[in-house]
Amino acid sequence: MFERRKERDEELDLARENALRDLERERERLEQERAVLEAKREKLERLQTELEARQEGLEEVEDRLEDLADELDDHEEELEDAESVKELLNIVSQGIPGVMRGIQEAVYSPEQSKQMAQSIAEFYKTLVDGGIPDHQAQSLTYSHMSNLQATIQRTAHVRLPHIPHPPEPPTAEPRPNPDPQPDA
Repeated sequence: MFERRKERDEELDLARENALRDLERERERLEQERAVLEAKREKLERLQTELEARQEGLEEVEDRLEDLADELDDHEEELEDAESVKELLNIVSQGIPGVMRGIQEAVYSPEQSKQMAQSIAEFYKTLVDGGIPDHQAQSLTYSHMSNLQATIQRTAHVRLPHIPHPPEPPTAEPRPNPDPQPDA
């Protein structure tokens, strides 16, 4: 009985030692797995940080692309405005020469020139017939022509040829008074 007990105690000790060894091996294996899992967790955290940084970079790129798209829209609107201005200028540039020709023909046409000359001659004749001395009538007629030319230039924006000032007539000597009045 004592022997059996001893045998049993030895078997128990052996089983205990085996169990402790098995537990130690299992603990080492679990520690290795935990170290591997810890390394994987750190790698996942690092990858997550990198992913967040890349996501922020992509958001910045997206914002820049939106800004560039807005800028492109603005440039397209400017181009459309420029095209409409260009079309307007083409229309105006095609129309202005015709208008200018019409104005020039109205001012420089033989009929208009003849009519203006007749008007100026009539003005002069009316002054002389009204008793204005010849040299004053010439001066007034010249002033009238100058004023007419200046008015046409201001209102029609047409450049008329320069009309030279006629030479001043010699001053007439005062005429003797036909009715001498007796001295009192």
